[in-house]
Amino acid sequence: MGLDPKTHTVVFDLIRDMNKSGRTILLVEQNARSGLGLASHGVVLESGRIRLEGTGTGVLGNGEIGRLFLGAPV
Repeated sequence: MGLDPKTHTVVFDLIRDMNKSGRTILLVEQNARSGLGLASHGVVLESGRIRLEGTGTGVLGNGEIGRLFLGAPV
């Protein structure tokens, strides 16, 4: 169902460190804030179709993400 907060922090710190060392990471994450906040490039899929794409922070800041995930604006 998901990681507890402490484990989530550890895992995301490891992902960040691997990326800083030059590794490319493909991350599939249900928590949009966590995943897109970490991503240099983000893609949001809905029913297998690309709905949003751009920088991680750009996608996260797009008002459409609230509708896609929550049915309402963020």
